[in-house]
Amino acid sequence: MIILTAEARCISFFRLNYQYAISNMKNFRFSTTISVAAAFCAYFIGSGFASGQEALQYFAAYGGIWPIFIPLIVFACLWFFWSKIGYNSWDIPEIDAPADAYDYFCGFKGAARVADVLTIIITGLFSLSMFAGCGATLEQYLGIPQWIGAIGLGIIAYAVIWFGLESVTNVLSCVGLIIIGFVVLIGVYCFVAQGPGEITDGAERISQYVDNSDVYIASVFGIKNPLLSGAWYFGTFIVTGYAFIVAQGKRFHSYKESNMAALFSAILFTLGLYMITGAVLANIDHIVEVKAQIPLLAVIDNTLPVLQPVFALVVVAGIFTTITGYSWTIGRRFAKDKTTKQRLIVGGLMIIGILGGAFIPFSTLVNWISPASGLLGLIIAVYMTIGAIAKSKTRKKES
Repeated sequence: MIILTAEARCISFFRLNYQYAISNMKNFRFSTTISVAAAFCAYFIGSGFASGQEALQYFAAYGGIWPIFIPLIVFACLWFFWSKIGYNSWDIPEIDAPADAYDYFCGFKGAARVADVLTIIITGLFSLSMFAGCGATLEQYLGIPQWIGAIGLGIIAYAVIWFGLESVTNVLSCVGLIIIGFVVLIGVYCFVAQGPGEITDGAERISQYVDNSDVYIASVFGIKNPLLSGAWYFGTFIVTGYAFIVAQGKRFHSYKESNMAALFSAILFTLGLYMITGAVLANIDHIVEVKAQIPLLAVIDNTLPVLQPVFALVVVAGIFTTITGYSWTIGRRFAKDKTTKQRLIVGGLMIIGILGGAFIPFSTLVNWISPASGLLGLIIAVYMTIGAIAKSKTRKKES
């Protein structure tokens, strides 16, 4: 029997830990992790986030500090938990394509088909808000009629999808970081220039605007609750983007990568929401006075008007990447990329989006579609969570 000296045991311990650290470094690609996290944020930014309407209706409209702060924490935790599950699909051989996640987690095909169909329908409905958001941005800033902006977005997005979306996804991460960086800049400036007092005063006054119907508040079947609002908001992400999360998960090689990507994406997106919420509250009087369809554009007009042209481009860019991603996702659900069938499906979706988004007010669409979609997404998430826990226990027993 060989007895190691204390010095030999110490050397062996550090050698093993060094080898483990080197192995982890090889399996952890920071650039890939950040790229996926930022692309995930960019996919969801769209018109509701970049315009400030979602932050206004889901969080700021409830007024007070805790009714705003706690729901945002709830949203961030739910985002992290579910993106972590989706990203970890790289280690689940049963999930070969994004749609397979519904079969795997739902447990039986009937529920999986329902989840799949709801995802397609709701993603299509959200496309309406994207078209309306683009039109409202151009109308508010340039005075261009909303229907012209919607048509322009549809033509450009369709042209990109015609040639394939893979090249567009490569720039999603850059767009996401730029937009979040921009809203953080605006939020910090409002906090420093206007002071925290303006934010708290706005949080107290906003209930009057809600009562007068000057500001919409997110609700489902008349239920208005700040905690449920955060959960409903999360539900919209499950129903429109879970297939995208799963697809991105296949890029990872280790749990460290997938878990850190989930954490980074939750931090980035929630940070952006906090900044927008604070800026909107600090400038709520001006937003209501000008009857802004794009609250954050009204904030910039009231604080940093020199940045208006930049912000208009940022919003349109965010809407463009999201509507292109949504449309491509629906098209790929029924046909392979760049095929005639996919192009016809996407073309039909674009026409519906242009007709709906060109004439229905943007704030009305966000208030109607988002909460109802969030409730359906939350139901799907609860059901799939039960399946995920059951599958995790089964895999542990098998291993």
